[in-house]
Amino acid sequence: MKTTNFLLWIVLCILPISCSAQRTLSEVSSIKGVTSIFIGKTMLRLAGTAVKFDGDKSGVDYSRMIKDLSSIELIQCENPRVAEEVQKKCDKILSEYPMEIITEVTSDEENVEISGVFNEDGETLSMLLIKVKDKYEPTYILLKGKINVDTLAESLHNESN
Repeated sequence: MKTTNFLLWIVLCILPISCSAQRTLSEVSSIKGVTSIFIGKTMLRLAGTAVKFDGDKSGVDYSRMIKDLSSIELIQCENPRVAEEVQKKCDKILSEYPMEIITEVTSDEENVEISGVFNEDGETLSMLLIKVKDKYEPTYILLKGKINVDTLAESLHNESN
């Protein structure tokens, strides 16, 4: 019985470490005024199944993209007083990854950048980042997993029609 309790204690100690390791932007989520959402692989699988049976009229099969994702993280700051700190921390954390800009749209008030980490095959991404830099309300959406560029392009094309 003592062995079982000891093993349970070890698992409970390791679990928070392994969960936080999945989160790239967890350090930023603790800043007051930041909304943080993390969706793990299990929830994404459930969502992918639900999307299949939804009968979406757009003709876009999102389940193909969702099934290969391992996580989605969203960081949004609605507090202008900490917006700059949030942007600096997120940018510093993400600078460790070899992101390649896919597209960027700039206006007077905000800058939207989509970038990703391409795998060696050049046809898939391991990370996709959608970053909206607004002076007062920055947003970061980070998708991790195996993201097929052709499937992504097809879904974006179908969505715009």
